[in-house]
Amino acid sequence: MTLSQLTQELSDLSDSISSLSSDPASVCEEEKEAREILSQYCLSYGTDCTAKTIQSFIDFLPALGKRTICQYIIEHPEMTSLKELSHHLFTAVLAPMRACGGQNQTVTPSPFGRPDDVAQEMVESSSQNDQQNLKKICLERDNYRCVVTDHYAAECRDKFPDISDEEYDDGMYPTNLSHIIPFALGVYETREQENDVVNIWTTLSALFPDLEDVIKPDLINEPTNTMIMIPILNELWGKLKLAFESTNEEHTYKIKTYPRFPRNALRKRSHGRAEYVRFSKPHGNRTQLPSRVLLETHAAIAQIYHASGRAETIDHILEDRESLRQLSADGSTDIQQILPILIRV
Repeated sequence: MTLSQLTQELSDLSDSISSLSSDPASVCEEEKEAREILSQYCLSYGTDCTAKTIQSFIDFLPALGKRTICQYIIEHPEMTSLKELSHHLFTAVLAPMRACGGQNQTVTPSPFGRPDDVAQEMVESSSQNDQQNLKKICLERDNYRCVVTDHYAAECRDKFPDISDEEYDDGMYPTNLSHIIPFALGVYETREQENDVVNIWTTLSALFPDLEDVIKPDLINEPTNTMIMIPILNELWGKLKLAFESTNEEHTYKIKTYPRFPRNALRKRSHGRAEYVRFSKPHGNRTQLPSRVLLETHAAIAQIYHASGRAETIDHILEDRESLRQLSADGSTDIQQILPILIRV
């Protein structure tokens, strides 16, 4: 089967998921069958990251995205197909979300939808020229503070006339405009980069169907996708070492951290440790708060990333670009997995 045939077949599958039986017993049986196929893969072909990566998506995706993955596995249980699926999930989801920062990731064409449908939504690329105005809007909404630690925005001294310079100096930090879904996923300059962005969003929409009602690639710069953070937390957010998990309380999230998270990074201005984030805005402010759907998507991808068996490898590559010089002479280092990451950084 050619790649274009595979893409079309899975596009049809993704479109039909919502019409399949939602009977709990049927859904459970689908998942059981898919997991059994992955178990057989491990028994037959060893313990590479193929099965573990796909398994992590099944574990943490929302229901419809999980069914898309399971249906694909059931219909394409062959070793080659599973490897292609794992590689695509890596290049179209994990690598772009982790290696964010205004550059574009080379990805495989999406097996989860019709790229033309996404391309129609991409009238123009998000512009970095929008950042200054968007940050101003979010600073006003977020009370000129970091949403996590409550530190005053260092660039907004005039917004706190009632506190002393000493108190302000003790409680202020520079701030960043932090994107929930990376800004890089809305930036492209060439046709090739545009195709990459299309494939990424086609896949994200198939795995996280609720995204389509909240965000599109040319709308990456929206208040619902941005918030104010101090630099260290902005960096950790982009590295998928920090996420916000939904609670039963509206606009309230439990802070989730992952290995190698600096112990003091969550220290609040009041000297306690931040455990929850409660989004709020001044009375009369009409700017929308960060989207629950986007925060849940980021949190799920962070879980998948750290459960996939690839997190440590990717982190080391990104933090030590000299790793490329240390490739094993026998070819045991998988250049096909390393190269996409290095292209992005």
